[in-house]
Amino acid sequence: MAEVINSQAGGEVQIDEITLIANTPTNTYEVDLRAVFAELNLFEDLFSNAIYGNILIGDSNNLLTQYAIQGLEGLRINIRTPGLSDKQTLNKTFGIYSISDQQALNNDRYQSYRLHFCSLEMLVDALSKPLNRPFESKAEAMVPMIFNSFVVKTGAYQIPRNLRLTDSGTKKDGVSELKLGAPTYTNTSAGLTSTSKIKFLATNWSPFKCINYIANRTVPSNKALGGTCIFYENNKSYVFTSIDDLIKTGKQDTAQIFKYQYDPANLADDNATGYTLDVAKDCARVLKISYEHNFNVLDNMNMGFFGGQIRAVDPLLKRYREQNYSFEKAYLDFEHTAKKPIDMFPQSPSFLLGKKNTIIDPRRNIVTRYRIPYFHFDKEQTPLVSHVAWLQQRAARMASMSNYSISIYVSGRTDIKVGDMTTFRFPSYAGDAQDPSTFQDPYLSEYFLISAVRHFISPIKHYMTLELVKDSLDQPPDVIVATAPNVSPTWDSVG
Repeated sequence: MAEVINSQAGGEVQIDEITLIANTPTNTYEVDLRAVFAELNLFEDLFSNAIYGNILIGDSNNLLTQYAIQGLEGLRINIRTPGLSDKQTLNKTFGIYSISDQQALNNDRYQSYRLHFCSLEMLVDALSKPLNRPFESKAEAMVPMIFNSFVVKTGAYQIPRNLRLTDSGTKKDGVSELKLGAPTYTNTSAGLTSTSKIKFLATNWSPFKCINYIANRTVPSNKALGGTCIFYENNKSYVFTSIDDLIKTGKQDTAQIFKYQYDPANLADDNATGYTLDVAKDCARVLKISYEHNFNVLDNMNMGFFGGQIRAVDPLLKRYREQNYSFEKAYLDFEHTAKKPIDMFPQSPSFLLGKKNTIIDPRRNIVTRYRIPYFHFDKEQTPLVSHVAWLQQRAARMASMSNYSISIYVSGRTDIKVGDMTTFRFPSYAGDAQDPSTFQDPYLSEYFLISAVRHFISPIKHYMTLELVKDSLDQPPDVIVATAPNVSPTWDSVG
């Protein structure tokens, strides 16, 4: 596991700071909200460029009017799981952009409302001047340049990760980091594989849009892994990496993998004389599980999960080419959540769909590109080469990460973040008559990638909803286990 926590029970939380930074016509103030907030929700997503959330306030002092809250105020939070180090806290200043759910209570002397906030970098991306300029370089050089020049800076001014008011004025605490490669606690810069050069012209594009464009078209030196790069923010930093790098690095760093198990509450030891509580097991216990997405062949086909075809048409040279891509055939080129991956492609019974073998044709997804190369010999800019290396591969890989997902409700801890690998164990619904303690459900067990996190924080408790995804199995799903004898019921045995 990661760092050892020091709690009496799972879900304990230490709230060091929740501060509103408000700007009135006469002055700027810091307002402590710890005594008036009811809940804090914080959302991280592997496919979102920034963190966002909301805080529920119970207000009897009319803070909305007193501090002229209209948006663009700051909200600084510093929250940790007891016992964890300073680097494993949720510590960041956000920007407020909306107010909702305002209600008058207690004879109009008390009101509640939600303040919605997001990362300061997201506000800068949405509100600042767009980019109109060309870019040309490799992804590992271009992304840090755009991030450092246009995301965490506006002109000559720095966007702080934390903003504080002091007697001598405003104090800025650093900027948000950008990590290239899968971030881990032991290796904070795993690196990004050398990529091919990308050239494009930004026309009224925001910095995030430019980085997302680069992520879509990044092709590493191993072209089989093209199209898997993503740009997102977790509660520690911004990350530009590939899905395969997250999975590979996460499985290797076994000491940092969070382990969860669906188990009844661990309240007492049968051999103990008194009440005992195992905090480690309590933190690893799954309180609730729900199925978010459990296969959809038609959606998978439309999203390009099985593959596709690229038709490149050059009207100048009168050239027409087709390039077919099958994700099933290229499956082993990618990193997968399982140790010894078994694919999750459906196979229908013979002749069910009119053919002896399953009728899944990747060419159902057809993408046509009309582009003119600069020269007859210019292979780098020819769509027959550039699009083949990422377009269909990215569609298939992204679809594979949403093909099967579950959500688990667990005790919160501030050292977990989106993009981490975790293991989850769930007993088979069928069970094993010989040894039920060792049988695991093949779909609901072993490695998962954390694709989204919702932190729910109250004044006394911290819980999380983790969205877990997997793209492969560790064992075939058609394992037949011993169950009760197959005996048909009789009228005498019923009721």
